Amino acid sequence: MINNQRITPPQHNHTEKYQYPNKNQGTSRRDNSIDTLKFLLICTVVFGHVIMTLGGNKIEIVIFNFIYSFHMPLFVFISGYFTHPGEMTERKFCEAFHFLSLFILFNLCTWLIIPRDMNFRTILTPQYAMWYLLAMFYWRFLSIFIKKEWLTWRNLCIVTVFSALVGFVPFIGEMGSFNRVACFLCFFMAGMMCHNTNFFLRVKRIPFGILIIPMIVIFVFMLYCNSYNEGLQNIYSNAYNGSLLRFGLRTIGMFMAVLIGIGFIRISQMRLPHLFAMLGRQSLFFYLYHILFIAILQHISNAMQFPHSFTISAFCSIIIIIACSLLSKIKILNNFLQVNIFNRIASQVFYICSNKL
Repeated sequence: MINNQRITPPQHNHTEKYQYPNKNQGTSRRDNSIDTLKFLLICTVVFGHVIMTLGGNKIEIVIFNFIYSFHMPLFVFISGYFTHPGEMTERKFCEAFHFLSLFILFNLCTWLIIPRDMNFRTILTPQYAMWYLLAMFYWRFLSIFIKKEWLTWRNLCIVTVFSALVGFVPFIGEMGSFNRVACFLCFFMAGMMCHNTNFFLRVKRIPFGILIIPMIVIFVFMLYCNSYNEGLQNIYSNAYNGSLLRFGLRTIGMFMAVLIGIGFIRISQMRLPHLFAMLGRQSLFFYLYHILFIAILQHISNAMQFPHSFTISAFCSIIIIIACSLLSKIKILNNFLQVNIFNRIASQVFYICSNKL
């Protein structure tokens, strides 16, 4: 709670950049299973993008839809889990604007390596996977003004209904990534609610089979229901489409995302190589830089017609993951992730908001 006393402008040298935590600090206190979970999710992101690039046969399309039914909702949930609501500090403002800075930098780079028609719409529309950075800016900035007492089950239900009905709001579309921000908002809020509940420890106590069975049932259902697979595609990312079918599919998709997501969390808590946890700490690096290799793969695919094969898609995904892990050792590439061109603006916004609130 901020009192009525006016806050003077921050007296610091703006030439000094906001220092983000070093990835090696506090590693002894980290939950390795969460880092492992992030690495496994990154693997699903890469594999999904490889299938998008190369195309796929029937089984690959089913795997693609299965992955996309849960991997980004779970990623957003984790982002919300590590977001503390209601903390109006200059640090929180800098963290939010950091994502906006990364979006501008990498969205431009993505447009250069994967060229598209240059117009007003494409400038305002996040390229490829860059929507997540812009969405994180929105969510992190919004979380600063959310009070902890607002994080209730009733409010979560209201936000979930809004996320499901977003297709009926005409001005919410792909520009500015507002469609995905609205659709995934309920998962981000759920993550914030679970922050102080030992959620991951509770999931670990659930018998493994109970959580895996629903995942298998859903996958088999997708495998034999082609019409559902066609309708499931892009249920989170489609622009304005006010149809009851889209509303129903999005509602079912949210329910499946919860079931599969919890099961996937349980899988990450198994005895897996510690290397997975170490790579999971570089999840943002993998997320941003794997697009470079997807672009290369796209050019190769255009020159050489690859057959639709699960083996080829899996092999390309492994190569991309290995290449990103090697690139993560290059210091200058990591330094790009620390860039915040809005550091001064974030400080001023914090000053204005602090005085008004």
